[in-house]
Amino acid sequence: VKWTDETYRIHEVPLDYKPLLKEAIDFFHPEDRPTLEQAIQRALDHGEPYDLEIRFITAKGNHLWTRTVCQPVIVDGKTIKLKGIFQDVTKRKRTEESLKKERGFLSAVLDNIQEAIVICNAEGKLVRFNESAKKLHGIPAKPIRPDQWAEHYDLFEKDGKTLLPMRDIPLFRALNDELVKNTEIIVAPKHSKPHFLVCNGQALKDENSELVGAVIAMHDITERKKVEDELRSSEERFRVLFDNAPLPYQSLDEDGYFKEVNLRWLNLLGYHRDEVIGKSFADFLHPDWTDHFRENFPKFKSIGEILGVEFELRKKDGSYLWVSFDGKIRRDNEGAFIQTHCVFNDITEQKKTAQILKKRNTDLKLA
Repeated sequence: VKWTDETYRIHEVPLDYKPLLKEAIDFFHPEDRPTLEQAIQRALDHGEPYDLEIRFITAKGNHLWTRTVCQPVIVDGKTIKLKGIFQDVTKRKRTEESLKKERGFLSAVLDNIQEAIVICNAEGKLVRFNESAKKLHGIPAKPIRPDQWAEHYDLFEKDGKTLLPMRDIPLFRALNDELVKNTEIIVAPKHSKPHFLVCNGQALKDENSELVGAVIAMHDITERKKVEDELRSSEERFRVLFDNAPLPYQSLDEDGYFKEVNLRWLNLLGYHRDEVIGKSFADFLHPDWTDHFRENFPKFKSIGEILGVEFELRKKDGSYLWVSFDGKIRRDNEGAFIQTHCVFNDITEQKKTAQILKKRNTDLKLA
């Protein structure tokens, strides 16, 4: 057995050390020796070369990774000697092991988050679905072209019926260096219920700003959409009841500006909604009542309730109505003002009747 100076250095033995083949093999890790011995035997018996990366223990007890490459020298069909190279690859192996652990950690992170993560390389080849993405689609990542993604993975527009054009697929947009932010799509697998998703992602670039791929995170908002639909339906039902309520209703903000009125209010006074919302309540009062409102509105907010408070409201045609208000203040959980809730009755005829009776009584007294 002949060694180079580098081989002696790796073994951590003096240059005058005279190794035998058996002794040389004993430097290798006990668990790896059978692999090396079998490779050497095949090289001797059959002229088979080998290239192995196996563990190694130096004369000083240091543990290394080594690469041993053998090329048999064959004469007249017989192996007469073995030639090769011997390298210390510990640094590379440790780097590889560190990268492997890092990849394993990142893979575990990806597979244990609720968002579905999809990654493609620079050529548009799908290279990673995390566990959530696999469950979402019901199938694993497949190396297909971007123009096949929508049909294969059941990607639809928000109507749930129209397949997404390739240009609108979030991952394809990200691959084309577009920042994808809060884009909603539907994934409707053929054998399970549809999922509403909101997508965010971007292109992936290396340290030289070269494109290496793209990533998209998809958050399932199906339950939120269901709640929103139920709320929308409830609001529609409330709006029908609200607008058809028998009493005029109004709501003011903290400064006394209109937040809402119902149809009964609008029809009674003759205004359109856009002529009222955002305007001050004082603008719709008889001039004799504006100061009274400004002085007493803070008291209403403080007390939290009014009963039978009278005002004269101006109709769009310039005439006035006498009305009687009942109302309450709505507050949040911390007691802060949110809005007023008030209804009123038209008491114009009652006022006219009262004035007539008052006049008659006055006339009787004068008679």
